[in-house]
Amino acid sequence: MRIGVPRNAIKDVDKVILEHFERALKLLESAGAILTDVKFSSAEEWSKWDAASKRACLQAEFKHSIEGWLESLVENPNELHSLSDIINFTKTDSRESYPQRDIQRWEWIKDGPEYNSLEYKEFLEKMYRLSGEQGIIGAMDEHQLDVIAYPTNTDPATTFTARLGLPAITVPLGFYPKDTTPISHRGDIYNVAPNVPLVFYR
Repeated sequence: MRIGVPRNAIKDVDKVILEHFERALKLLESAGAILTDVKFSSAEEWSKWDAASKRACLQAEFKHSIEGWLESLVENPNELHSLSDIINFTKTDSRESYPQRDIQRWEWIKDGPEYNSLEYKEFLEKMYRLSGEQGIIGAMDEHQLDVIAYPTNTDPATTFTARLGLPAITVPLGFYPKDTTPISHRGDIYNVAPNVPLVFYR
């Protein structure tokens, strides 16, 4: 198996995860895998692209898709027909535990471009170029790879994979050590803590 490792796209990765990732790569190599360092030619352009533009496609597609899904419901007892309806319902229905469980992502999605807009189409074209021919697909073709391996939630590799609709396998790496200082994402929701599983995608 030929495995590509896009090191120029692996940045700001948790030290513990990176150590386990490198250990896993050595294990794969010892089992006969051929490891190849690869570069996404789009990595620099991606890093300079502003965050608001990067998420524009997700915003437009989510709004469009959620409205289609809501309209497909056989029963819709709360008469929810749009993302705005969902936001208002979440804010006003006590069962939703708002604001303890916030709606920040929905709110920034709501403010994005519309699905049929020229703005969305321009962002989508750029996203496909950076992700595909200058990203994952280009690297795999150039080096004749079977898979690309990278640590969990590594940007841009994770975004490129999702954007292109490529299959991704989550492989357990181990666990955060017992002396890990817990890091809360929000309230009592922790993404780093002792014994939290470590994973990587390929």
